[in-house]
Amino acid sequence: MARLGRDVKLKARLSLEEQFRRILRFPLDNRELTRLASILPSITRITDPSDSSEIAVKYRLTVKELMRFILKFEQGKMRELELKRKKVKSEVDTDEEEGKDPINMADVIKLRHKRLLRRNRKYGKIIKVHFYQGITLVIDPVSKARIETKR
Repeated sequence: MARLGRDVKLKARLSLEEQFRRILRFPLDNRELTRLASILPSITRITDPSDSSEIAVKYRLTVKELMRFILKFEQGKMRELELKRKKVKSEVDTDEEEGKDPINMADVIKLRHKRLLRRNRKYGKIIKVHFYQGITLVIDPVSKARIETKR
């Protein structure tokens, strides 16, 4: 474990990708293989700890997986920092016609339909699964799923 940690340690002058390429490029000697044979079974599955080729392959695969995990984590942190810097403001959905009061029922229906279309574009459609005996499963992307019964 200490060997893996030492190999993956961040250095200021090398990028993570360069460090891992260097780690995977060097061949492992017998002393390192015997040490890895005692360490790797706690991290990954090894069928025969005495097989040096399996130890070498599993070591390289483990290092690659750790590298992939660290890179994804670093990229996620960078994206999070970018979003924090941008200070994304949430917009309030308003219509220009909403200032006027709807006069009749037709206006209310049009406004409701317009809002439903905008909501569908933004979050996705409401899914309804009909079962026997008037039971309906309603899956809404905005609220919790619910079961409705017809009486």
